[in-house]
Amino acid sequence: GIACRNAGDAAVDDEAAERAYAQAVEQFEKVAAEFPTMQSCRHDLAQACLRLADSSKRHGRQTEAIALYRQSVNLLEALLTQSPNYAKDDASLMQARYGLFLLLNAVGQEQEATEVLQQLRESLSGNAHALNVIAWNLVTDPTEQERDIALSVELAQRAVELEPQAGYIWNTLGVAQYRAGDWEAARTALEKSMELRGGDSSDWFFLAMASWQLGEHDVARTWYAAARLWTAKDQPQNAEFARFRAEAAALMNLPKTDAEDQIADIVISEASVADIPPATLSRLMRSLVILGWILQASERLADAELPLRRAVDIGLRLAAEPAETHHNESLLATAHCLLADTLRAAGNASEAERHYREALRLTESVT
Repeated sequence: GIACRNAGDAAVDDEAAERAYAQAVEQFEKVAAEFPTMQSCRHDLAQACLRLADSSKRHGRQTEAIALYRQSVNLLEALLTQSPNYAKDDASLMQARYGLFLLLNAVGQEQEATEVLQQLRESLSGNAHALNVIAWNLVTDPTEQERDIALSVELAQRAVELEPQAGYIWNTLGVAQYRAGDWEAARTALEKSMELRGGDSSDWFFLAMASWQLGEHDVARTWYAAARLWTAKDQPQNAEFARFRAEAAALMNLPKTDAEDQIADIVISEASVADIPPATLSRLMRSLVILGWILQASERLADAELPLRRAVDIGLRLAAEPAETHHNESLLATAHCLLADTLRAAGNASEAERHYREALRLTESVT
């Protein structure tokens, strides 16, 4: 059974995976019937049923999928009752209930769907990770009809309350708030996500879209460029990021192809900076620093220099503002340091030294 389940996980096409999962269910059912007290076997059977249910759902066999989800839920509920320590941290029960809820709702069995949803909420109440998994699935499902944005926001907010220092949960909350049309809240949550975990394209694509919706088009284009370049470098096969990119490109009326980047077209001119409010400038500086860092990591030193120089220029302007914060000083220090690295790699040691000294001065003033 385990070999069949693993074969299904490794299969390159849905039909092969489904055959393997069906064989896994058959094998685990035989062993469970012969050894009814073997908890590990019942757990394996529940997981195999869950995988086969997901596959049946994708192929439109709703009745079959509902029966398999129910079987998985019943097995896992029994395990949880009999051995709480064995199953309490397992997210499979939440996933099975979630799948069952979606299908019951889809086929019009609203009363049972409501009951399952209540059970799902109760089982998720103290588990931040499981709350986040379900919230993410609810808000990013490739099929829009399968999404439940309001519930996703609710679950992500509860998860953040339980684990306020978990950046990945703030990311989920930001994505859910963006889908709910609360763009200011989405931007705040995504910035918190970056503060806690550094950030990746799941932050940057949605920051690009939220910024665009809020009218900060220069910031949006920079975040989009950063997200696209990082994805191409680090996650080129990530289907989820590809969907996010297509969504952002459609919103911003940008090309969806991998044409050569024109970084000079993305980075705004020094003259136009004068008309941008300080709060927006601070967000633009951060996006430029991230873009420069990604270009530098991609060994595109000539391209990295331009956004980093513009970030330094913006940071110097912000330093003259009465509301200047340590946050902007720290970001300016980072911009100086990255620019120095870029200049040194390009052979400009004297200018690089000047930027290193300025980065050190700012770091010491902040600390």
